[in-house]
Amino acid sequence: MSDTDFWLNPAGLREQAGAFTQYAGQAASAKAWLQGLTITDSSSYDAYTRVAGSAIEIRASLIDWFDHLEQVLDGAATELIAVADEGEGIDREQAALIDATDPDVYNGNEQSPDGGSGEIAPTYDRTEDSLPVWGPPTGGAAYFCDLGMHDELNQLTTDLVPGDLLSPSEWVDTVLGWLGAQTLPERVLQEYGGRWGDIRRFADTIAGLASLVDDMRGHLSSAVAYAGVQWQGYASNSAQAYFEDLLNALSDAQLALADAGVVFSDYCTGVIQSADEIAGAIYGLYDAVLIAAAGAAFGTGTAWTGGGAVAGYGTAGVSLLWAFKKLSDVNDILQNLSSLYSILEALGNLSGDLSNFAATLPVPAMEQTS
Repeated sequence: MSDTDFWLNPAGLREQAGAFTQYAGQAASAKAWLQGLTITDSSSYDAYTRVAGSAIEIRASLIDWFDHLEQVLDGAATELIAVADEGEGIDREQAALIDATDPDVYNGNEQSPDGGSGEIAPTYDRTEDSLPVWGPPTGGAAYFCDLGMHDELNQLTTDLVPGDLLSPSEWVDTVLGWLGAQTLPERVLQEYGGRWGDIRRFADTIAGLASLVDDMRGHLSSAVAYAGVQWQGYASNSAQAYFEDLLNALSDAQLALADAGVVFSDYCTGVIQSADEIAGAIYGLYDAVLIAAAGAAFGTGTAWTGGGAVAGYGTAGVSLLWAFKKLSDVNDILQNLSSLYSILEALGNLSGDLSNFAATLPVPAMEQTS
């Protein structure tokens, strides 16, 4: 048996071309899904802006990537069908001779013919039977990416800060001044503001696309192997070399998408958990501030009586100590939030890597065997 013996089963090759056509449609579905996502940037919210900027950049790169992938897979299907069509109109022995002496070269993957007369593959190394064709699941990209809207996270800051801290009464404002925390409510809203539901949905999408590409790579691996059974020889070997590059590119993309999905998910989860923590701390601070404010107001109102003033200011002082403790908790949580920013560094140069795909894997230019 030789890996350069010629064989072509046009009907079987055409069937395997169908897998490439189906996955070209899957690539188009992924592109459309990404185009339908909404990611709003806002310079007003630091934590959100950092992740939204990365998401917007990667989304644009992925739209281009899946657009090119669709063209690659459509091109592969077209050329495989062309080979099958040509094979139906030419004598098999003549085709074997041409393949051995002047084989086609596909995308620069040269194969060196031995100048022989061209041998038909032996019976045990060829088939005229149909082989399985594996396509994607129904539902397109939504099958992998649609895990819900998460709209409730777009109002993450709702009720995060009590209204009395945003529009404080005179004595609440006074106590906040004693704490050096008059700008704290606005700072908290700026740190946690943004459309976090959109970011969570984008994280779902990236993880889903990793699964979509993994499904594509696995089933196209079968299609490539089966095509190599239905079509053999020098020209087929050249085409197989191209397909190997394609499968390697899909494998690299799947790993990169899986890693990026973890980054976006961990970052979003970290912010949401931090918001829950700071809500508890803020409301604890609020309770202490209210007691301190009431005590201070009572102490002022009863200053002429002596005893009332002592009781009032004493209560205010004790509550202020508790308020300082809760304020420290709030600041610690905000500091921990800023430490999440380093997570985004793991995205590295994903957009650049995706853009290299079109340069390193051109649309196949596979000419018909003739």
